[in-house]
Amino acid sequence: MIPQWSQKLERNLLRTKYYDGRNELKNLSIAVPDSMAGISEVVGWPQKSVDALADRLVFDVFVGV
Repeated sequence: MIPQWSQKLERNLLRTKYYDGRNELKNLSIAVPDSMAGISEVVGWPQKSVDALADRLVFDVFVGV
């Protein structure tokens, strides 16, 4: 099990960085002006989408028809 865990570790750490909003975006110099290149903004969309899907998986109660 440890070899499988270590094999997936790097990708899981990257996904955690996206979820936590700590992954730095690359400036491709096509959409962001040079004057705004140093501004760092965290929106948190990955966390919002994962949490919304996870909330739907939590069982609350059976719904009668």
